[in-house]
Amino acid sequence: MRISLLPQNLPSHPLVTFIKHPRTNQLSPFIITDSKLYEILEVGKSPSSFLLMHQSISNGDLLIAAEIHPLFLAIPLIMERSSELYSLDGYFDNTELQTIEFLIKPHFPKVCEAVQVDQYVVWTYNEKKMMDWLCLKISRLITYVYRNNPNDDYVLVEQAFDIIRHYIRASLAQKLKEELQKRYPGSFPKIVLNISQNHTRRQIKPLNSSSVDDLSRSDSTSLENEKKDSQQNSPKTRKDQGNQPRVNKRASKKKSEVKIAKNCLESFFAPQKKK
Repeated sequence: MRISLLPQNLPSHPLVTFIKHPRTNQLSPFIITDSKLYEILEVGKSPSSFLLMHQSISNGDLLIAAEIHPLFLAIPLIMERSSELYSLDGYFDNTELQTIEFLIKPHFPKVCEAVQVDQYVVWTYNEKKMMDWLCLKISRLITYVYRNNPNDDYVLVEQAFDIIRHYIRASLAQKLKEELQKRYPGSFPKIVLNISQNHTRRQIKPLNSSSVDDLSRSDSTSLENEKKDSQQNSPKTRKDQGNQPRVNKRASKKKSEVKIAKNCLESFFAPQKKK
């Protein structure tokens, strides 16, 4: 069973249509009214159970109609025509946005600029206006997010941006992020993992006595192996060996190097002894 949460002022028989989502470019359901546009969202994971009044609903789906600014749906088309001039009267002709153009046109000047060509007025995309409009949305979301979850300023900016970016293309989201870094200094800081800091702290500390002994023994073993290898490779030794099977000296040397590396790693990651 599906449970739907709809606005109270919604008509009894609202118009439901499918329009491409501005982020995914996939057809998504929207509710159209005389003055507003609602996106139908499915919330939660299945299976889910709900308690509604005195009724228990198992394996239910929750649908929410969330209001969305109609201009978001027009942004992909506007950016595709960024280098062209169009009359507003026929801007959405033969497009899927024609059904909601009456909701979009009043907001067109917020992201586009009017140009006078002879006796005609045409429109073109204006990136500065687009950034100003998106940043205005970000500032309003920051106020809302702060009321529900007070946090540092740069965290609020990132949370608001994370909401907006789901309704714009990745290329525009990157430009918006760069613009927010200018308007909100300190936002989107580079984060260094704590594990890297711990490794750096341990690396600059001197080795303990046991670690030094391990390295000394490893160095001694390595020198002895190299000395044996040099003796075995001498002309006299090779002559005395005759037809005896050859020993893989490279494998022996490699084994010694692995032992040295292992001891170094163990001393590097060993827990610090309490004084």
